[in-house]
Amino acid sequence: MKVELLVSEWCPTCPQAERVWSAVAAEREFEFAVIDLAQQEGRELAHRLRVRTIPAIVIDGELKAVGVQSTAEALLMVAASPVRRRASPRHAGMMLSLDNRWFVSTAMLCL
Repeated sequence: MKVELLVSEWCPTCPQAERVWSAVAAEREFEFAVIDLAQQEGRELAHRLRVRTIPAIVIDGELKAVGVQSTAEALLMVAASPVRRRASPRHAGMMLSLDNRWFVSTAMLCL
């Protein structure tokens, strides 16, 4: 799934839409891009889809919404995408419980 957010520098609500969609992109696995209408790509996409209002959400090449969505609304729009797996923290090294400290100290004395 590819989600594109069309924005512009002069748009007062676009930063809020960026925050919402960035948070959703952190929770769900999909390709996400913020496209500025000042760029050629943004102008071409807006012209092709006849976008007249921004911010606008384009999902898989189709205009799906305009304006700022709530996080819940945005999550519903990408409900088909899988939940992003969070990396589990990896422990590198040895946990030094009281038992382990005794073994380490004993090993150091023997060496």
